[in-house]
Amino acid sequence: MKAVIFRKLYDLYVLKLFWLIFIILGIFYLYHRDWISGAFFAVAWFFIGGIGGWLYPEMSPKELAQGTSPSKEEMANADSEMSPEESYLIAKANMKLSVLIGLSSVVILWHSDLRWYFVILLGILIGWISSVVIIAYWMIILFTRRKLRK
Repeated sequence: MKAVIFRKLYDLYVLKLFWLIFIILGIFYLYHRDWISGAFFAVAWFFIGGIGGWLYPEMSPKELAQGTSPSKEEMANADSEMSPEESYLIAKANMKLSVLIGLSSVVILWHSDLRWYFVILLGILIGWISSVVIIAYWMIILFTRRKLRK
């Protein structure tokens, strides 16, 4: 069970943050009666949950429903290095999240006075940059948690 600690931390600190952002954006757009954008963010909110579920292919849906937050004993017994399988699953989840962020930026930018091709180009650029920023944010969290643990 020691091998899933990095996935649990990614789920806790990255996916939960975007889960909260997407639900707030969905409520905001539904409040302003932009039904299509609100529906998009509601679907994106569920898709964040799917990304979290895909992080744990060895767990059943019933086990996932019990929660995946790391316990104190898991943190104390955690390995200092990530396995290749775990890094692959995190990279896959990060890529899916970046695509979702790019699509979300297209939905948000669509309401501006920009041309459609510029909106799509910005969405691709924001999606690409977000993958780098998310990994940097997650690595800072890992570094500070490890420093605090010592």
